[in-house]
Amino acid sequence: MPISFGSQLSSAATNNTFLDKTIADAKKGKLGIYKVSSSESGAIEDVQDYINEIATVGGISGEGDVNATTYSSTEFISNGDNRKVAIGKLDDALKALSDNVAAGAIKFKGYISDTAYVTANGAAVGGAVYYNSTTGKVRFYDDVELEWKVIGDQVVGVQENLGFGNGSNTDFAITNAPINDEAINVYVNGVLAYKDEYSITLPTITFLSAPAIGATVYVSYLTNGSPASPIISVGTNSVLYLSITALDVTNKFKTLPSLPAEPTKILADAVGGTTLQYGVDFNLVGSNFDWDGFLLDGIIANGDVIRVQYFN
Repeated sequence: MPISFGSQLSSAATNNTFLDKTIADAKKGKLGIYKVSSSESGAIEDVQDYINEIATVGGISGEGDVNATTYSSTEFISNGDNRKVAIGKLDDALKALSDNVAAGAIKFKGYISDTAYVTANGAAVGGAVYYNSTTGKVRFYDDVELEWKVIGDQVVGVQENLGFGNGSNTDFAITNAPINDEAINVYVNGVLAYKDEYSITLPTITFLSAPAIGATVYVSYLTNGSPASPIISVGTNSVLYLSITALDVTNKFKTLPSLPAEPTKILADAVGGTTLQYGVDFNLVGSNFDWDGFLLDGIIANGDVIRVQYFN
């Protein structure tokens, strides 16, 4: 029969060695202790306190108490989970913790990208850390600059020739990402450009005023990790002076001695005249400097000299 809470155990009760089943038992219905270990003969309050700690059983003072909580397999412990589910979650959490600790070091959970981390865990907070399985690097979220950064990458310096000005082009692309806007210096013909002379929207540097024809655009900057090698134009930088003949005027093209490596990046200007723009004043068809249908057509004359510059 039931033992009243707060009572001492009788000799009859101590002869039994197990707790009688009370969970999901429609006959008994209330959570109460009926039998305890025969090795303990004290009051049962300590056992009841233990039950109170692991389950919501507040209000129990005896089997006949109308306020006593009925305990079943669906009794909630916390976060809407029954005891079986809660214990399963605890077990999974402990196993995950064990798996992430190896040889005294923490193993960060891996994701293929910053986006994948956010998809799995929600918006990143300061100090969030994960292993990027795509790059093989550990990344953390900086909530001051509001961006993901790489842990442990060394800072390296890069120098890069971005090409030559043509009098109209304002955009020049860099190969790597500087660690910030203060970590880059931009030079035009060897002269340091002030920061209000250009803006940076990676990977492009945009000048407010286009560098002059033939002006060298050069950068040096700091970047994280091992930088990609700058893209360098192949071949030789050629500077030619094309003397236009009467036949050239009739043909509406002048053949270059070599094929430009990048036709759209050829520089041209009329000696003693103005800058010529690719696609507006002239075109390049193979190795032919061609002006048929362009602004030079009808203007260029016998004896004119055109200066061109390109990599072949």
